[in-house]
Amino acid sequence: MRHDRVSPTVLGWHDGPGVLPTVLDELWRCVEQRGWLALAVPRIVIQIGQRWRSALVHETAMSLARFLVQQGPHTPVEIFDPGACGSAWEAFAVWDVMADTPVCLADTTAPEGVLVPALWFESSFLVTVAAVGPTRAGRFSGILEAQADPLRHLGNAHPPEVLSYEAHHLARSDLAIACGYAHREEPTSERWWAVSPSDVAVDQRVARAASMAPETLPHLRFLAHHEVLAPYPEMLGNLPRLRGYAPSAWQARMSLWRLKASTPWHTVVRDMRMVRRNLHRIPHFVRRRVAKVLRKRGGV
Repeated sequence: MRHDRVSPTVLGWHDGPGVLPTVLDELWRCVEQRGWLALAVPRIVIQIGQRWRSALVHETAMSLARFLVQQGPHTPVEIFDPGACGSAWEAFAVWDVMADTPVCLADTTAPEGVLVPALWFESSFLVTVAAVGPTRAGRFSGILEAQADPLRHLGNAHPPEVLSYEAHHLARSDLAIACGYAHREEPTSERWWAVSPSDVAVDQRVARAASMAPETLPHLRFLAHHEVLAPYPEMLGNLPRLRGYAPSAWQARMSLWRLKASTPWHTVVRDMRMVRRNLHRIPHFVRRRVAKVLRKRGGV
């Protein structure tokens, strides 16, 4: 597990409703100058966050894919975007997470096992592009949640924080890109992008720009229980004040209640599954115990 104590950097980029291709080309050149596009890998995978998938997310990812092809024409670019339809990605290959047999892993956060894409064990440069926003459960959906989309697509039914942690732990993005509008529900408002090699840093900075305390976000709070987070990220450039991204007060309270209530329940479900898997062993165990007791009594 990585414990990088160097403060990560987030590149903040925003612009009015001007010509988008020019704005994005300038952004990618800046990202490249920082050395964040070191692509000495056999393939590049760009995964699209599904919860708040939008035209801006699609245009951002498409622009980056074209830029990467220009920089390294011999490195294939694949797209993970189950919500796409038709020829949305033109000549780019689409990664089907169901195409290969997944790998089942178990650890302390998911002892019953989690299905993981086989691609995660191959060398690649992974990029996540996602819009952010609140959810009905009063949570904040950002890069950490978007990274877990392949796990959800495989049918894993673990709590959201567990899936986001597993994705961060096993296949965190080499480049994380969050984007949106200054007012989330007004596409005519100022566009913004937050870019960093650190998935955690992007969520932290976007949350702060949306007037949320990063340490209160469920995904980050869960993550902090399992690894030491890097210092609060530095900002290169800036983000506008983001409106409409934070859950309402009642949603936040409901989220906290559900988080507290769900942890014991998921523990009970896990224990019940373990009992079910081991139930057939109990009669043999009892017979051995009885035989041992009888032997002791017979020897007295």
